[in-house]
Amino acid sequence: MNLYSAYDYLAYIIPGGMVVGGLQVAIWGWPTNEPSTSALVLLLGLAFIVGHLVATVAAWAQSIVWGHRPGLRPDPLWGVKGSRGVYTNDEWAIVVRQFEARYGTGYTDSRLYQLAYTDLQQQGLEGRLTSLNSQIGFARNAGTALVIMAAVHAGAAQGFEPARSTLILIPAYLVAAAVFVGRYRRTWQQFGDNVVRGFRASASRPAGA
Repeated sequence: MNLYSAYDYLAYIIPGGMVVGGLQVAIWGWPTNEPSTSALVLLLGLAFIVGHLVATVAAWAQSIVWGHRPGLRPDPLWGVKGSRGVYTNDEWAIVVRQFEARYGTGYTDSRLYQLAYTDLQQQGLEGRLTSLNSQIGFARNAGTALVIMAAVHAGAAQGFEPARSTLILIPAYLVAAAVFVGRYRRTWQQFGDNVVRGFRASASRPAGA
């Protein structure tokens, strides 16, 4: 039985493993021997734990990507509405009216969006959203892991020869982090767009269909 889900691997184990591997390279150099089975089990558990720490840092820092101070509670509509979002302000006003026709007035835009998302989940129509959510978690946490790896490598270079001899990895880590940040933003926007389009498709179905 596999105790880990696909989301666990994408959002926690792989980013955590990246940090563990980066620490190995920075302090001890590239590994030359294959780990034993028992060592692999320990490394998997360690990657899972470190991955949760990475995810905590990523959750705290993700608002920076959207132009806000770190530590803010995430708004699901970041990048979804507005001049730089998927929907212009005029288009979003139409979406809000459609939401209110189903869920009533008096709610914030974010709450209406969350109600639509929950509605899709309860109808079993969130298949594509589940995949996108895993991709969001992976891109966000992997980007954060790469920034952490660059910082660890820079610090290790002050006292460890392997880190000094592989300083070229630092800019490589940062470039890759920028790529993952871009992927995170794009996938987050796709998720929001899919919630809206899924809601519209569901609302257009005849009752009982």
